[in-house]
Amino acid sequence: PNIPIGLLGVFFGGVVLVVRFYYPIYVANERTREINKAIPKIISHMYALSEGGLTAAEIFEQIAKEEQMYGEGSGEIQRIDRIAKQTGENIVSAMAKVSITTQSERLSEFLDDYVRVLRTGTSEKIFLDNESDKAAEFRQEQQEQVLTIIEYFSFAYVLIFVISPVIMSLVLVAIGIQGDIN
Repeated sequence: PNIPIGLLGVFFGGVVLVVRFYYPIYVANERTREINKAIPKIISHMYALSEGGLTAAEIFEQIAKEEQMYGEGSGEIQRIDRIAKQTGENIVSAMAKVSITTQSERLSEFLDDYVRVLRTGTSEKIFLDNESDKAAEFRQEQQEQVLTIIEYFSFAYVLIFVISPVIMSLVLVAIGIQGDIN
């Protein structure tokens, strides 16, 4: 089979173009997913640290050190801590900046709300307790969705690999019996 070199060039050029276009989008989406996955744990940890008497700046400093535990979520917290330390801004301004630039909409909303709490002088502990409860509920909803999907796949598996062969066997037996009668 003679495949023209030009056709191969166009094919591989198209593949490279598609990969070059979609790979950064894939990486960004994965990063956002990782940040969103870490948010419930981060908020719970923040609540525990606030119960321990730490200030917001100290809380962010502690969580920034936990890169192993929170992955990309810790990276966003590190950005807040770095902005506050390097520019000399207060933690509230640093949170507001990261809230604007983060890829995660959920983290952005949380940081916006946290900034409002700190600016108005509302109790951090109550806010973080409520947010921790919301995050736990959200996490549970996500797990229920995953379980629902697994349930559908298990149903499809049983239908395809268990019930279908039984029905096919019955049909073949019925055809065989009918063939014997005639």
